[in-house]
Amino acid sequence: MTRLLDGPAAGVTLWLSRAPVFLRVVQAPDGTWDALDQLTDTPRPDERLVVYQLASEPRRMHVQRREICRRVCSWYEGGDYRLAADPPAEAVARDRTRWEAWATTEGPRRYPDAGVVDPRADE
Repeated sequence: MTRLLDGPAAGVTLWLSRAPVFLRVVQAPDGTWDALDQLTDTPRPDERLVVYQLASEPRRMHVQRREICRRVCSWYEGGDYRLAADPPAEAVARDRTRWEAWATTEGPRRYPDAGVVDPRADE
């Protein structure tokens, strides 16, 4: 479970399959929030975009639930996120290629002891 602790999405909880260091969160025109946690995600032009930064150790959980006549199991990753200090320009955050380049260089700069992980490793 991913919790957004402050900023415009304060109090929102999302179920995500990745917990990146930097997370783009979007608000649709109807007010609902979603996260662009997948490497291929891109925001729609009508969505408000906010950049968050991981503020806790990432968590992983396995959830089992029952649906009609069957059991469904899923893995989720998450953590607590705060508004990113010094986020990229909105044009960078909206462009998937530029976002990936920014996040890949900014992560090791802000978290030098965390090691470098290639974001494409999950593909």
